[in-house]
Amino acid sequence: MSRSWDDLVNDSSDEASPCDESDELNAVAETSVSSPEDVCNRMKKNLTSFEKKHFSPKNVMPERLCSAYFRTTEDLKFQDVLSAITNSIVTAEEVRCIQYKKVSQFAKEVHVTFSSPTFCSRFVNSTSLAVNEKSYFILSAHRPVTFVGVFYAPFELADEAIIKRLEDFYGCQPQQSEPLLSSQPATLPSSSAPSCSTTSSGVASSTYSHVLQSSLPFSTESPTPPSSSSSSAPSTRINRARSDSLVDPLRRVANVPVLLRPSKVSPRRTSPADGSPTVSKRSKRSKPSKTYSSRSRISELAEAIDSFADARKWWGFYKNSLKAEIVAFSKEKRIRASHSRVVLTNRLIPLNQRLASGDNSVKAEIASLELELKLLVSVELEGSKIRSRSRWFERELERERSSRSSVSSILNSDDVEVFTRPEIEQAHVSFYSRLFSEDFIDEACKERCLSGIKLTLSSEQRDSCEGPLSLTELSNALKSLNLNRSPGLDGLTVEFYLHFWDVLAPLLLLVANECFLLGSLPDSMKGSVTRLIFKKRGDRKCLKNWRPISLLNVDYKIFSKVITSRLSKVLSFVIHPDQTCSIPGRSIFSNVTLLRDTLDYIERTNETAILVSLDQEKAFDRVNRSFLLDLLVAVGFGSDFCRWIATLYNGAYMRIILNNWLTERISLERSVRQGDPFSPLLYVLCIEVLANLIRGSPRIKGFLLPGSGGLQAKVRLYADDTTLLLKDSRSLASLFELIDLFEKGTGTKLNKSKTEAMWLGAWKFCNDEPHGLTWVRKMKILGIVFGVVDTEQDNWQPKLNKLEKSLNLWKSRSLSFFFWKSFVC
Repeated sequence: MSRSWDDLVNDSSDEASPCDESDELNAVAETSVSSPEDVCNRMKKNLTSFEKKHFSPKNVMPERLCSAYFRTTEDLKFQDVLSAITNSIVTAEEVRCIQYKKVSQFAKEVHVTFSSPTFCSRFVNSTSLAVNEKSYFILSAHRPVTFVGVFYAPFELADEAIIKRLEDFYGCQPQQSEPLLSSQPATLPSSSAPSCSTTSSGVASSTYSHVLQSSLPFSTESPTPPSSSSSSAPSTRINRARSDSLVDPLRRVANVPVLLRPSKVSPRRTSPADGSPTVSKRSKRSKPSKTYSSRSRISELAEAIDSFADARKWWGFYKNSLKAEIVAFSKEKRIRASHSRVVLTNRLIPLNQRLASGDNSVKAEIASLELELKLLVSVELEGSKIRSRSRWFERELERERSSRSSVSSILNSDDVEVFTRPEIEQAHVSFYSRLFSEDFIDEACKERCLSGIKLTLSSEQRDSCEGPLSLTELSNALKSLNLNRSPGLDGLTVEFYLHFWDVLAPLLLLVANECFLLGSLPDSMKGSVTRLIFKKRGDRKCLKNWRPISLLNVDYKIFSKVITSRLSKVLSFVIHPDQTCSIPGRSIFSNVTLLRDTLDYIERTNETAILVSLDQEKAFDRVNRSFLLDLLVAVGFGSDFCRWIATLYNGAYMRIILNNWLTERISLERSVRQGDPFSPLLYVLCIEVLANLIRGSPRIKGFLLPGSGGLQAKVRLYADDTTLLLKDSRSLASLFELIDLFEKGTGTKLNKSKTEAMWLGAWKFCNDEPHGLTWVRKMKILGIVFGVVDTEQDNWQPKLNKLEKSLNLWKSRSLSFFFWKSFVC
């Protein structure tokens, strides 16, 4: 015989349902009353008899062994869920309870409890459940609990009855701070809806209003939060109960289902009722510890993908859930470690006293305890070492690094110095918003620039860069990333992905393929944290003298690294040997040695020449995206590769770390971000256009290399460091004509005030300073000082001074042999 939903909710016994017994409590629930206060008074009056009949272990409900759940983003009706279960798996008599639980802004869990573990196992083994023509993946609810919070118990019975029940299993400590459930009803609205007590985890009891409906004569309308007057009344509260062996000893009070779940947030910290975290506009970054949660929990969270129509949205939800799990797990681990340390210390004290009094039998036990304590301390020290990111003198070095990146004042867009935090932030946001806004480029000039391309990919080389990402590529990309690096906005590190890669790999591959098909990344991948590094040249108050370095999320860097790997295999076929940055098989030393030898030859032969070092203003930050995509097509890359580049940049934004605070979002309409794995390679492609124009111009004459068969040394490049050797002043004038064409066609900009030039050979004593350049007698190129004067002191003395300073600093300290050993090794 089938039963109604009310019957299912009221039934809570394994052997005989309490609803079948005509006890006083059921009589109260079924009697028509005039006010909610009467209901509470009758419950209070019948407390003793209720405890005798209904607080036995056989009525525990819902037991985790008897429960399972699935996740959904839709508002399913209880009747639909019940019908789906009873139509295909078990009968209605075996279903004890169906409950909703909100786990995020989008997702909910539907928990189903059966009369015995046998029926629950049958339900879980069916793998999926079809509700309203949509399938949901079923998971078992049987997992261990440590800290337990009790939520949404009925009013007057809450504290007294629950404490009495839990005391049989483990000790409870009533507290009067920040309540997790109320022992007296709040002022009810006219609809007589039950009051809402928002918990420390931010989930309101409205989630279970349907469960409360059949047992208490209250309306099922959404409950109203209690007034400040009711919440401030002093009363005993159940805050949390420590339980290592306790598995949900209480599930029903006064014939009403009560939610019992792990408590992961301190009750002194509250969140909004919707469960979303409160984050200020200038929020500080939060980094989860590098201690990770259990593999089974990571896998369980992954099953929520079935509840999302868009894998990209699920990935954002999944990472937020992972971060919350890691933070909670790390907190609990620290608490356990602290507790273990106290316990070990307390055990050692009496043993040491016995040893001092002459009892040598405790020596073995003392040695064992001291070893355990030493291991705990070593783990703590290792964590401190990792957080400091320094090997020696952690605090001093961290303080020095922080002072170098701090900003006490800055010049705004009107060249007015500002000092307050809002003004400094606004100056940064305004400057970088303008910098990363897309500029107009001349289409005719762009076509002229692209027409100078000589080297293109073959069909085989093009095809090697095409196609969807593979699992092998993702794995190789992850392994190639550097460890112990600062994470992006999501806080998940490379070490975390390596630890759980067997779980995360297929999920990330699914997200990658969907991103490619839809042409955009999840919102959580688009953002980056940007740290500003002073260039050590110019005024610190001028934002042009700061270099933005992006800290990207690891999942984005994995995708980017795959594209980088594909690009690096074919880049040498389309980039001239003059460019040595990021090209496999090429070295920066080729540029340095060639320049050294050429300058030496010019000096010995006394020929005429001009050395020019170009300085591109914000080189990486001014790359135009439309020009970049047209360039990729012109070089010969296929549609799949170009689509991946467009996808990775679509909707990108950044937030600047400013004095340990994050600014608002800044949209990135142009630039290749410094810190992105493939940014150097893409910039090399862009600057190669200028190099092609210079090589192909007959009006620009380079220096003829001896014994090279007529080969001229015109231009050498390492990323944006461009060095030119010109034969005469007319070549210098023609150079700037081509640079002007390049600027109009690509959106780049030459910084003439920082572009240096030097007369060589027979012209080394020339005093002319044409074209508004900075004319010098020595210049630094790729870290080496070159000149027409002696530069030995300039190259070696700063390095010797730095080494001497470091040695003197260590010499003044009493450092152990182990320090010097680790330093030498």
